[in-house]
Amino acid sequence: MLNLSITLKILLLVACTFICMSVGINTIANQFHLKLLDTSQNAVYSEKLQRAKAKLERSHERLQETRMTDVSTEDFKASVIQELKKVFYQDKELVTYPFILDHDGKVIMHPTMSREDDSLQEHDWVKTMISADTGEFTADYLGQENWFIHSKFPPWNWTVCYILPLETKYREATDYRNILTIIITGVSVFSLLILGLIIPKFTMPITELTSAVKAVADGNFEQKINATLNGTNEVKSLTHSFINMRDSINKTILELKEEINKRREVEKQLLKQKDHLQSITENVPGVIYQASFTSNGEIRTYYTSPKLYDIFGVEPTDDPLLLRQNFIENIHEDDMESWKTSVQNVVKKQIPWNWKGRYIKPSGELIWFEGRSIPTVHEDEVIFDGIYFDITENIKREEQKLEVSLQKEQLKKLESLKTMAGAIAHRFNNAMTAVQGNLELMTRILTKDSTEHKMASDAASAATDASQIGSRMLSYVGQQQL
Repeated sequence: MLNLSITLKILLLVACTFICMSVGINTIANQFHLKLLDTSQNAVYSEKLQRAKAKLERSHERLQETRMTDVSTEDFKASVIQELKKVFYQDKELVTYPFILDHDGKVIMHPTMSREDDSLQEHDWVKTMISADTGEFTADYLGQENWFIHSKFPPWNWTVCYILPLETKYREATDYRNILTIIITGVSVFSLLILGLIIPKFTMPITELTSAVKAVADGNFEQKINATLNGTNEVKSLTHSFINMRDSINKTILELKEEINKRREVEKQLLKQKDHLQSITENVPGVIYQASFTSNGEIRTYYTSPKLYDIFGVEPTDDPLLLRQNFIENIHEDDMESWKTSVQNVVKKQIPWNWKGRYIKPSGELIWFEGRSIPTVHEDEVIFDGIYFDITENIKREEQKLEVSLQKEQLKKLESLKTMAGAIAHRFNNAMTAVQGNLELMTRILTKDSTEHKMASDAASAATDASQIGSRMLSYVGQQQL
């Protein structure tokens, strides 16, 4: 234990020394290099801003010389923007680029945004930029920290800005820091390697025991350990204790493996049964469900098969209360009272449930369904295992059969009516024929200028018209051609 403690302390002390030295050197060198880079980058990009502003100033002077400021300002500015783009946007993969915003934060010039684009106005750094004449700051943009340097061009109330990712700005400092870190790390690693070669000579017994411990940690219980190590009595005692512990752990692991194998076999059987049950529930032409009715009147739906969506259009959910609500609220309002009464009767008497009714899917489609279940009492609740069937087609077939039967019955009635109407028409025509004949004879016997002759003639005309009614009835019932 003493040798192990000394070895660890020496290595830890050396490692801490190297780490502190590396961190100190890196920090001082990095801060100094960053200051140099800030100064040089400010100078470089200030010069770039001045070049862009100089271009704008020359353009403004030319615009003033034309003396058509009010007429051609926008066209002139557009041409200036095109010239600036040709100068600064030649590189297709821009990392740093100038862009121009107006006093409202709208885009005047940008490599990827169109003019008048106002999508940048929501950024705080835009407000900071257009509120000052000149300056530089850092801000988050497009998911990374960026450095902004800007200057306002008062004649046109434009703000010219350069944006530079901090990663790019400080790349030289990062490279320098990495190189310095590699050098210091290399020296540290080399020194630790030398110490690692020297120290084990003094701690060889501990090293061998450590190797054995690692082998056990990796699951290797067969590695031999020299119980008579050349070391202190403490190391030998520790070695014997470790051997006993290893053998005990190995025995326990073997027992656990045997138990795990048994559990895996049970799990395979359970998974197999689960697959069978899932196949059955998916292929049964109905919705298998399990519902619970507690003693306090609460109703829960514990399980529904995937057919719930296919038949009723309801999405399955793990929330039993939400599932029940989504299902019950779509039962047809005219059948809701019947449904509640049947459920209450089943819960009260604990008898098998069988009910038929209408259901309105979320899509608006109306279907008929039948529910069946068997109750089982469990402590303070009654569990109902059942199934819902879609019986819409059966109802439609029954309605069609009933409709066909009614149509046949109606046809029989119509045939009877036709027969009766034909008989009445024939008898009526026969009676009218006799009346017409007698009236005709009377008109021939009576004097033409007499009142009786006129009355008989009128009666004969009326009888002729009445006989046509009988003919029309016969035509209507199909016993005489029109």
